[in-house]
Amino acid sequence: MLKNNSSFLDRISALQENYYNINGKNVLFKNQQKLDCAKTVCNHIDLSEFLHKSIIQHNNKILIDYTVLKIFLNPDNYELTTSYLINIINKCIGEYRKFEIHINLNTLSISAVHRYNDVIQSFAEYGQHNNLDLYLLKLELYYTPMFITAASNILSTFISPTVKGMVSYYRKKESDKKIQDFFK
Repeated sequence: MLKNNSSFLDRISALQENYYNINGKNVLFKNQQKLDCAKTVCNHIDLSEFLHKSIIQHNNKILIDYTVLKIFLNPDNYELTTSYLINIINKCIGEYRKFEIHINLNTLSISAVHRYNDVIQSFAEYGQHNNLDLYLLKLELYYTPMFITAASNILSTFISPTVKGMVSYYRKKESDKKIQDFFK
């Protein structure tokens, strides 16, 4: 989703490269290192810039782009990121009465699900406690990794049975076109 933002990507790449030049790149036990790198990137680029590029509203549709989120998401900004998403959802509900969530999961791994479990769980609990499923039209997952569809119990730990029935999964082959359709 950041393809047309080359100067932004160049800044991120330089920060990440500098981080790994100083700290080395772990082959194993990378979770904490990835979170630390995300903190370093956030120390140099304003969080609001990341939020606007990773959580995008188009009419009553919200696109959450994991490929951008993973660059900056860390425990220090979980609450702000969740609040930003909730504000957009509430704006959609206020303007359109209903909303859709579309998530680009490209490059998502099992270790990433574990790394971001707290923020995912926090948002899911907020949604359940505030009955957001009453306003949700659909949840579309693009570039869905095999482990998500194969082990649907992973998804079940985060979403209610009502929402589970609204989920559509798209593999790589279908996802490119579906994401482009988001902006129509």
